[in-house]
Formats: sequence, C-alpha cells, structure tokens
Amino acid sequence: MRILRYSSLAAAGALFLAPWLQAQAPHATIVKGAVNIRRGDTALATPLDTATALQEGDCLASEAKSFAVVLLDGVNSFQLSANSEVRMAQLDAAHFHITIVSGALIYHVDGPGPATAEVHTPSVTVLPSQAGVYSVAIKPGGESEIIPREGSVQVTAPGGSQWVHPGEKMIARGDPANPEFRITPAVSRLARAMIVLANVIQVIDVVGSFGGGGGGRGAALHQRAANSPRPVTPTPAPHGPPPPARGR
Repeated sequence: MRILRYSSLAAAGALFLAPWLQAQAPHATIVKGAVNIRRGDTALATPLDTATALQEGDCLASEAKSFAVVLLDGVNSFQLSANSEVRMAQLDAAHFHITIVSGALIYHVDGPGPATAEVHTPSVTVLPSQAGVYSVAIKPGGESEIIPREGSVQVTAPGGSQWVHPGEKMIARGDPANPEFRITPAVSRLARAMIVLANVIQVIDVVGSFGGGGGGRGAALHQRAANSPRPVTPTPAPHGPPPPARGR
C-alpha cells in the first residue's frame, strides 16, 4: 500500500514538473510563417511550435517570409531567418553547438552565463561569448558572412582566430582546414554615401528652418526678395535734340 502511494506521488510530481522542465529546455518562443522541425536523421518534417522542446540532432528549416526565435537558455538565443536551415548539433547545460546548413541566423547573447556556444559555417566557427548581437549567414556562393551588430565576436579556424568588431564584416570561404577571409566595412560605399547625403540634407533643412516655421526664414527671405519690385535702371538719352513734346 505504501509503495503504491509513493508511486502515485512520483507520477503526480513528474506530471507537475513536466511543463517546467520543458520550459527550461531549448525551445522556440516565436514561430511566424512556415517553420518545420525534423527529428534526428528522419526525413519527416513537422511544423515547429512553441510547445516543442528541442533535442540534439533536430533540424529547423524555414520557408520564405518565415522565421523563428529559439531560446537556448537564460542568456543565449537566436533568430532563424527566412529560407534558412540549422542543425542543433549539441544542446546541453554547458555547451550549445549550432550548425548553419543554409541561410542565416542572428545570435543574441544577453550577458555572461554558464554555457559556451559555437555557430558553425562551412568555412569557420563563430564563438559568441560576449554580450551582443551577431549575424551569421551563408551567402548563395557559399561564402560565410559574419557581422557583429553589437559587441565583438571571435571567429576561429584551425589556423588561428580573428576578432570582428562592430562596423566590420568578415567574409570567409574555402576549405575549413585552411579558409580564406577578409575584413571589410559592414556598410558599403553606396550606403555610406547615402548616409552622408541624408546628413547634408538634414543640415540644410535645419539651417533653412532656423528661426521660423513652415518654409523657414531662408524660404521667407527668398520669397520676399522675389516679390519686391525691381529697381528701374535709367536709360541714357540718345545723342541729338530731344524729341518734341506732344500737345495736350
């Protein structure tokens, strides 16, 4: 009788703790559009939902105009972009290993935590250890693109490692045993030129509107000058006697 009572209590406790344990496991917090999950090596894909606890070996795949936000623990999370696929190679309390098969993800680190993380691409491994936001993508040509939006991130390969800082972009390609990479500005020349042009236009607008409303003092002065009568320039008299005056 006592054994039966203990078994009932254990079953009730497991039933009570199941939702809490599932909430602590890696899971999706937001799913928008068509995002599917494949368990392990199975070919069967089912829709991902926020009630599904993720396991090692799971593959997540999103279609066009779709994305999912996955919470790994209290400080690590990532957003799976549209038309992307990732594999959860390792998921435990001490280490997260995410492999990008195609597409892109945005990895978030909110602060220090007990777990380390790595994001694998075909050429390099990204180690998001500092608080920040990091975009990691595989381009259509197979190149890996790493852009720190906030914070700095370490990118490693067998031959060494390189830190990438905000405002920079790393492009890596080639054999993962000896990849090639380059660091370029995260913003293209055209985008920088557009930013400069927008700033110039803003300055002109501020100067033009200084001290007045609507079109500003500059516009008002320009309109006043346009509406004022123009001075008449005297025309010199021609040579010879003046013309006779007309009678009244």
